[in-house]
Amino acid sequence: MQNTLLIIDPQNDFHSGGSLAVPGADADALRLSAWIDRESEKLHSIVVTLDTHHKLHIAHAAFWQAGNDPSARPAVFSHITSRDIEEGKWVPRNAALTRYCIE
Repeated sequence: MQNTLLIIDPQNDFHSGGSLAVPGADADALRLSAWIDRESEKLHSIVVTLDTHHKLHIAHAAFWQAGNDPSARPAVFSHITSRDIEEGKWVPRNAALTRYCIE
């Protein structure tokens, strides 16, 4: 049997002083490093994934415009529902993505 360690999105920004600092991230990284040192002979591979975002992503305000004012953008952390899109409250700037957004 081969064992793989999967490390998901270990960003520097999650550590002390980072813009997205998470309490305990530094201690978690130290524990993980120590665990890898102890268990390395049992590991076949280590895979690290990184979270990426496209410049124009559905979660960004710039993706959206108000149905009645194309220059208006939603506020940060706005909750946009399928109904909002169907009713035209918020629509994607690229109309070809409307069905995708509703789904």
